[in-house]
Amino acid sequence: MELYYFQNFQSILKLLKVTVGVLRNTKICEPLAKVCYDCTMSSSDLSSNNSVNNQAHLLAKQYRSDKNLANRASLFANYTKKGEHFEEWHPWLYSHLVMPDDGKLLELGCGNASLWKSIFHRIPSGWDITLTDFSEGMLDSAKENLGDMQERFSFQVMDIQDIAIEDHTMDVVVAHHMLYHVPDIDKAISEVHRVLKQAGYFYSATNGDAHMQELIELINKHRAAKDGGYKIPFTLENGESFLSKKFDFTGLAERQTEVLVDAVEPLVAYVMSTEQLMPDDDKLEDFIAEVSEHIAEHGHFRITPSSGLFISRDNQL
Repeated sequence: MELYYFQNFQSILKLLKVTVGVLRNTKICEPLAKVCYDCTMSSSDLSSNNSVNNQAHLLAKQYRSDKNLANRASLFANYTKKGEHFEEWHPWLYSHLVMPDDGKLLELGCGNASLWKSIFHRIPSGWDITLTDFSEGMLDSAKENLGDMQERFSFQVMDIQDIAIEDHTMDVVVAHHMLYHVPDIDKAISEVHRVLKQAGYFYSATNGDAHMQELIELINKHRAAKDGGYKIPFTLENGESFLSKKFDFTGLAERQTEVLVDAVEPLVAYVMSTEQLMPDDDKLEDFIAEVSEHIAEHGHFRITPSSGLFISRDNQL
């Protein structure tokens, strides 16, 4: 098995030692050794080029496959509190889509296509859907995830900053939690506007500035750089300022949930799948110990997501 996450074997030994020492007498003792191999890399691997929108780094490390994405998605899928009127994220997003029965839809940055797998039974038979990603490895993951359902879709490697599609041909374009990875957001939105029909809709999901603030505050206690954690350039707070440059109208649908994590491993896996969230190497043991002690005392670690969906269009003639 290729080991490109923790390059320093001593870090693994130290992590296992502290994990056993802290967790052996608690009900939350889990195989955190697996996290050492399945998460991204140590903080010493990071450089100034490894930013949230550095495409070379994203292709080589973060989105070479869907492993990191899956680690993050599983936290929300497994630990989001489900109340009486709760609706999972993907069906919630899908419920906002407005498109003709014979419409053409383009998703940019489709990831592993989990959106379409989860709502496959609801897709109208007349929809023409093209799934794209700038990572060929991610498209491979999408096809594998969809299995036999992949026959229903077209796939293409594509950069949102240079969409290889003719003008005014799409009824709907979807950018699902991906615009904050784009180096030139204005150019990306301009390209989306170009390929949409006059009556078309652009749906762009993103997070807010307060997203997972409880976890970020804890992580920052174990980081030398107190930079507020994971900062993204396209947020619920500033997204409309980008979108209004090209679209006549932009609305925002926000979603309120809470995540209650009662196990250590998924939290550590989430943190280690996102470089900007990682504790410093010499603080990793302390971070894991504090997480485990918090869960042992309170029964869970509470996280408040901040996420939503921008809905943009031009005035219809």
